[in-house]
Parts: sequence; C-alpha cells; structure tokens
Amino acid sequence: MITEGTNPSPLPYRWGKFEGWLLVVWSSLAVLGLAAALSIRVRRMGLEVSGLGRAVVPLLVLAVSVCAVIFLMGRGLLRKRYYALQLVYARLVVSLLLACGLVAGFGNVRRMLGSLAWSIPTTLYYHRRRHEFT
Repeated sequence: MITEGTNPSPLPYRWGKFEGWLLVVWSSLAVLGLAAALSIRVRRMGLEVSGLGRAVVPLLVLAVSVCAVIFLMGRGLLRKRYYALQLVYARLVVSLLLACGLVAGFGNVRRMLGSLAWSIPTTLYYHRRRHEFT
C-alpha cells in the first residue's frame, strides 16, 4: 500500500562517486607520470639533447591542461557541481567528433568505440540526475 505524501528516498550516487574518484586519481597520476618521465629524460640526456625545446612546451601545456580539466570534472562530479555536468556534455561532443573523424578516415576504431561506450551511458546518467547538480 502506497501512502500519499511520502517522498521516495533519493537514489544513491554510486556511479558519480566512482567516476569522480577515478577521474581525480587518473588525472593526478597522469600529471605525476608526465613530470617523472620528463625529469628522467632531462637527467639522462640533458636539456639541450633531450628534445625538450620550445616546440615541445605547447604540447606539454596542452597535456597538463587536459589533465587539469579531467581533474576538475572529477572533483565537480564528487561535489555535484553544475560545471561538471557541462564538462560531461563536452566530453560527449568530443567523443562524437572523434567518431566523425573515424568516419572521415582518421583515428583509431578502438579509441572511438571506447570513448563512445563510456561517454554515452554516463551522459545519460548525469542528464537524468541534472536536477541534483548546483
């Protein structure tokens, strides 16, 4: 028997917590790994010989920036922030662009399928829970 006036308990946020922590840990490890690899390379070869000249700096900045955005998305998902929801939508758009690039003949099938297989269900999950994000 269902009584009127009772509110159902909110659904648990297990997937959001799991993905949030996964993104935070992954992005932190990626930045630490990049820093360790660069320091080892410079220590072994020296800065001049290692190939870490001016041309490589924009690529390093791009890699660190992507890791920072992933970190922010994970942190936002853990705290249910609105900007994290927007980053989830942006991730879906990037995945779809990768799929379009594959159709045009660029890219890797595994990467595209993996990206879509992760992005579409998670976007649907967070879209259904969008009212919880502040």
